[in-house]
Amino acid sequence: MSLWVCNVDTFTEDSSSLLPVIVFVVFLLLLLVGVGIVVVYRFCLRRSEPDRDIEFGGVPRNEAVSLWQKLMKQELEDLKNNYEKVVESEAKKEEELSKLKEELTLEKEKNRETILTLKAENAANERVIQQLLDKLTPVCSNDDRQKSTHFLPPSDAFTNIY
Repeated sequence: MSLWVCNVDTFTEDSSSLLPVIVFVVFLLLLLVGVGIVVVYRFCLRRSEPDRDIEFGGVPRNEAVSLWQKLMKQELEDLKNNYEKVVESEAKKEEELSKLKEELTLEKEKNRETILTLKAENAANERVIQQLLDKLTPVCSNDDRQKSTHFLPPSDAFTNIY
């Protein structure tokens, strides 16, 4: 029986705050049951002192108290075992969580390195493109000058507009 149901894909930082709450609630339940058992036990002991010879359903009081003590001891042992299982399970979940966080940190670092590499490559490519554009610009401007003078003679350029 698992008290912690979590899908790794949907795990968030908010759900990690539930762990202390769960452990605390289990602890309070165990404490409450333990206190209740002690109170009932003391009440039974006080009531049994004056009338030790009274029988409960055909069982002498001494045997009834002994049976009750054995039952309570078994109950406490079961609660303790359940609590230990919960604590152990939560410890495993914490360990898994820390491993996942470590993996995410490593993946983020790898992604940062990849981004830096790509930025450097991009900057180098932009410089090469700019150098090529700079080389093409003088060639284009010379061609443009020749074409503009080639199509329209300078004297006709202004007279044809008006």
